[in-house]
Amino acid sequence: MATDPVPPASQASQSLKLAIGNHATLADGSRLTYVQLINDSRCPPDVQCVWAGNAEIQMRWAPAGSSSGREFSLNTSSMGNKPTFVDVGPYEIHLSALERSDAPSATFDIKPRTP
Repeated sequence: MATDPVPPASQASQSLKLAIGNHATLADGSRLTYVQLINDSRCPPDVQCVWAGNAEIQMRWAPAGSSSGREFSLNTSSMGNKPTFVDVGPYEIHLSALERSDAPSATFDIKPRTP
């Protein structure tokens, strides 16, 4: 069984912000794309809600030089076992912030996976 390569220890964690439809090329040449907002049921600002709600976005990660990739979703809340981070390739990708709008930009923390 093949395993994903682990980045060298010198590779630092990074934070990046993407708008819907945009992508970033990561240190290993792989590509992370913010595909779409799937749903957003978060409590509006300045309103008291019983539940904070959740937003879910669709992402795609493709290894360097590949046209195929892996699609996954990330959530703003982990309630109900919803993923707020995912391991793809040599990275652990966390959804750290999601703006509030019809087409919200998302901020990600990207860390090298530990072996």
